[in-house]
Amino acid sequence: SGVPLAVINTPYVQRLGLTIGPFTRWLFRGRRTKKWIRTYYNLRTVWRLKRTSTAGFARAEDPNRAIWQAGKSVATIERIEPAGAIVRRFAAAVAPAGAAPTA
Repeated sequence: SGVPLAVINTPYVQRLGLTIGPFTRWLFRGRRTKKWIRTYYNLRTVWRLKRTSTAGFARAEDPNRAIWQAGKSVATIERIEPAGAIVRRFAAAVAPAGAAPTA
C-alpha cells in the first residue's frame, strides 16, 4: 500500500525483495502520483486476497508463502526465549522479598 511497515525476514520475503523499483519510487515522490500508485497497490492487494481466499484453504495458509508483519518494537528484540522462562522471571519479580518461588 506504500505505507512503511516492518516484516519478519523469512526466505519468502527475501525472494520477493523489500525495495521498489525506480519508476515506482518516482511515482511515490509526486504529490498527485502517490495517490494513484497507492490506489494501484491497494487494488492489487484486494485482487490477490480475493484470489487467495477462493483458491482454497490450503493455499491461503501455506506457511512458505506467508508474510508476517512485525510490530514496531521488534527492533528491540535481543533473543528468543521459551514462554515458561519469561513467566518464571516475571513471577520472581513480583514475588515478595524472601518468599520462595512456587513453581
